[in-house]
Amino acid sequence: MHPLTSRSYDIGYLMKDDGKFDDTRVTDLPNGAAMMIPMKLIKEVGEMSEMFFLYYEELDWTARFKKAGYEIHYVGTAEIYHKESISTGKNSPFKTYYLFRNRLLYIRRNYNGFKWIIAGMFFVFVSTPVHSLKHALKKEWGHVKSIWRALFWNFSQAHHKEPDSHSSGLINEVKVD
Repeated sequence: MHPLTSRSYDIGYLMKDDGKFDDTRVTDLPNGAAMMIPMKLIKEVGEMSEMFFLYYEELDWTARFKKAGYEIHYVGTAEIYHKESISTGKNSPFKTYYLFRNRLLYIRRNYNGFKWIIAGMFFVFVSTPVHSLKHALKKEWGHVKSIWRALFWNFSQAHHKEPDSHSSGLINEVKVD
């Protein structure tokens, strides 16, 4: 993830899978479609924040694991099948809303100081107008509305910078004999 724009791309994004990514390495960005985490770490760090609902929740969670001193690993030999955007639609205003809302929410919760100012300004003054214009040129007014609703949601939810309490107790350890 770029530290100032909070833009990210998956390893090998839009590239042919020819085996060059079949390795294991430390990464900052896990893909939430397939993660394995020991229960003791979930109990220590807490569950994913429910305030995200869709998109960026695993990145916010990862930031909490990293703050607790843990590394995140990418395992390129794993084979995962994931129907991307099946619940939201590949090009839906619903998806656009949560991507924009949660990208700024992620910045607000996980960036500090100069990094927070630059990433926030980039999001508000570059990303928001550019994407609004792209959708407007295609007459995708639902997307334009979703982008601006997401921006205004963040301005009306100033208290969401604080970390979650992580004590909902929704996850219980399952023992297998």
